[in-house]
Amino acid sequence: SAIRRSQLTLSTNSKDASTQIASIGKQITEANERLERLSEQFAALKEQIEDVPQQPAFTQITPGNPEQLFAVAYSDYLRGANALALSEFRQYVGTYPDSELADNAEFWIGEILYAQKKYQDAIDAFIRVFDISPKGDKAALALYKRALALAEMGQRDEAVAQLNALIKAYPKRRESEMAKQRLQEWRHTQATDP
Repeated sequence: SAIRRSQLTLSTNSKDASTQIASIGKQITEANERLERLSEQFAALKEQIEDVPQQPAFTQITPGNPEQLFAVAYSDYLRGANALALSEFRQYVGTYPDSELADNAEFWIGEILYAQKKYQDAIDAFIRVFDISPKGDKAALALYKRALALAEMGQRDEAVAQLNALIKAYPKRRESEMAKQRLQEWRHTQATDP
């Protein structure tokens, strides 16, 4: 009787071990499949990165060349040299205030200041973007970013008004959709706050 119980226990333990081994084998197979997919995604990402055009490297900036100064500033911004890029964008706006890219340079000034949590300075820069070129390619985005900076400063009502003005002024722009989504998020947050 004791031997039979031992054999039964051993048989049950053996089946449990087999089940566990099969489960582990399945998990290993799934992990291998995930690794394979990640490897493929990594390879695709690597190809995309290699296809990104390299920013021009300037050993010196040619005086009187606004495009080159803007390109240098933007390149510095992209590589994370924000203090240098901020200085270069400011130099650009100061030297070429009437150029086509002055509003873009001012926008990037605002972006850098926003990232540095200098919200009031960022707001001032975003206002200047709109003042320079209300119909420019960065005007609507500057209004959107201004609203975000206002919200960060605790001025939610003014931020909401800014987003509503953006929606009204630029109803067909992508920024209007972003503004609508942000307003919806704020309404949801306000409704769930105690």
